Amino acid sequence: MEAPLEKLLDGTEEPPCLLVADTFLLEAAVRVAGRRNIPVAAFWPTSVAMFTLYQHLHLLEQNGHYNLQLSEANDVRVDYVPGLSPTSLHEILGVFNGLHDFILPKFREAFSLVPKTQCVMISSIYELEPQALDRLRAILKTPLLTVAPPTSNVAHGPSHHVDQDYIKWLDGRPEDSVLYIAFGSHVPVSPQQMDEVMAGLRETGVNFLLVARSNTDGLKELRGDKGFVVPWCDQVRVLSHRSVGGFWSHCGWNSTKEGVMAGVTFLTFPFYGDQILISKLIVEDWRIGLKVKERHDEALVPREKIVEVVKKIMDPNHNESKEMRKRAKEMKERVLENGSLGENIDSFVKVIRSVSKNQ
Repeated sequence: MEAPLEKLLDGTEEPPCLLVADTFLLEAAVRVAGRRNIPVAAFWPTSVAMFTLYQHLHLLEQNGHYNLQLSEANDVRVDYVPGLSPTSLHEILGVFNGLHDFILPKFREAFSLVPKTQCVMISSIYELEPQALDRLRAILKTPLLTVAPPTSNVAHGPSHHVDQDYIKWLDGRPEDSVLYIAFGSHVPVSPQQMDEVMAGLRETGVNFLLVARSNTDGLKELRGDKGFVVPWCDQVRVLSHRSVGGFWSHCGWNSTKEGVMAGVTFLTFPFYGDQILISKLIVEDWRIGLKVKERHDEALVPREKIVEVVKKIMDPNHNESKEMRKRAKEMKERVLENGSLGENIDSFVKVIRSVSKNQ
């Protein structure tokens, strides 16, 4: 990244007062900016929990867990990472699965450069991860600013006109009765797993809105009379709809924040990376969801398991579901009432002004 970054900076009329770089790309940014005497700020696009885990990879090494393969994971709960509640070793190794040979050492090098930055902007909200953020702030001297907005009107997906019959369909469903299902845009669900998903959903009799990136026609044939299948939707609008009471999610960080902001409960279905740790936050720390997969690398979740968790999460009279719905609503209110985005943006402006004066 150094050469293209140098070329980009050569083409600017005036040198920037601050260079913002994704934390994974800090090595190139710090080198180039250092040669040009430009301060650097780091941006982190996912959870504070993931940031603190990367920041403390040396503790995994000290405890003999860093170089283990996923197949070597046992039932140990890792409790030595500051700000991270006890987490299964299997989940932590799943986060780093496949990265050890080349990528993970580069990530470690990037995180070693965090102290050389003016601040770190984290795409989170303080009220979602207060313990992790407080511990991280106590350890690092670099200012940490949470910069995720407490609300969002950004639609996800292609910027073209989309038939919004699904909104009319939602309008006709009872309050909190619809399970919204979206598995993200990067990892396709296998046809075998999708068959189990559709069979399980039909058996539950629950209303559901499913976003499927492919084979929408085939899935429409399998949906029964309770389901609606679309290739894309305005996710924020759907999650905020009065009829949506649950979110079956791959646990991408943006989707998770949007679900929390909508006050819905979750069914977690992570595939890899940070999604695994975010699923753990939802189920164990926030206690506003259930796992569809007992282990993230489970090859195939049978329809019987799907029926069990869908019925439980969507039953308003189930005691566990009641408690989760209550906590989800409380979490939404806490975030919206106390969201600290404004003051953190002000702090970032102060950082820019401070470094500008010193140039």
